[in-house]
Amino acid sequence: MPIIKPSGDTSLPGPAPGSDDDPSLALIIPVGPGDPSWRGLLPFLTDLPTDVEVCFSACEPRPPDTGLAPHWHWRVGPAGRARQLNLASRADNSQWLWWLHADSLPAADALDALRRSIGKAPTALHWFALAFHDGPRLSVLNA
Repeated sequence: MPIIKPSGDTSLPGPAPGSDDDPSLALIIPVGPGDPSWRGLLPFLTDLPTDVEVCFSACEPRPPDTGLAPHWHWRVGPAGRARQLNLASRADNSQWLWWLHADSLPAADALDALRRSIGKAPTALHWFALAFHDGPRLSVLNA
């Protein structure tokens, strides 16, 4: 499971969360068939401000009684990571899309770091450094 940590200088000023200068942001999480790993994201997602749109893009119907907030989206389409990400991306109107693997564990300050990075370079592609703590030993090469 990748642990996501902010990369680069996160001390840079940027728009205050919730301010008019704060770009709209959607967090898109693809959920594969029978994959329960997204449930591990619930504590992180619950702590996000409500101005961040959360969208699960799945190939199965929204499960009942899962702890999903009522304002989070659960979009259903054909199976396949690319198809699912495209489905959610097309359905969203946010200025910024943050794609997150369902088995990720973002650092507590990941959203603030992302907003600062966007504030510094609003036309750039932004990403986080990854650290892998499970899987084959060679998975560290992906980080």
